[in-house]
Amino acid sequence: MNIPRQPFLGLALMAALGIGVAGFFPIAASQWWLRAIIFAVLAIPLLCWPNLTSTYLLVGCGFFFLHNFRIGLKRTKILFVSDSGCATEKSLLASRSDLRSDVLVKGQHHSGNSGSDVFLDAVRPRLIVATSRDFPQQERISDEWAGQVRARNIKLFRQDETGAVELEFGEREWQARAYLTGEIFRSANR
Repeated sequence: MNIPRQPFLGLALMAALGIGVAGFFPIAASQWWLRAIIFAVLAIPLLCWPNLTSTYLLVGCGFFFLHNFRIGLKRTKILFVSDSGCATEKSLLASRSDLRSDVLVKGQHHSGNSGSDVFLDAVRPRLIVATSRDFPQQERISDEWAGQVRARNIKLFRQDETGAVELEFGEREWQARAYLTGEIFRSANR
């Protein structure tokens, strides 16, 4: 395999590869030890022989683990989809995996399209923690989408308004606290 010499191109390709492979070979959240072993094995070459190839492997592995990583805490589930777009959402839906999660943590895809109705129907989150920024414009959450989320009775923490969001989990319930506004959303609210 020819390794790209431009670091950005290589990193982008490995990130895409890690995301693509994650859709075909999911590792259950309960198998955290397997994730740790794979990540450590790939980190050793980077630490011992730092070069582009070992960096690419580690980045691909990282995106594999983080792309659709879901944490299972008793009965609470969190789905992290980063700034994936419609294509990734369609891929997740096509995998027929159980995507239901209490919390959805998402970025806004550069295309401006993510968080489709069909995807939200499958995930059925109680809370969405979403990044949003003024520039570029397409990475800003639209007022229309935010209104659709509220109409579904889903709490939306827009990080351009809330700042950091802390999630705290107890035995029977969880809560999210927005740092800038001080607002607290409790799972018992619903």
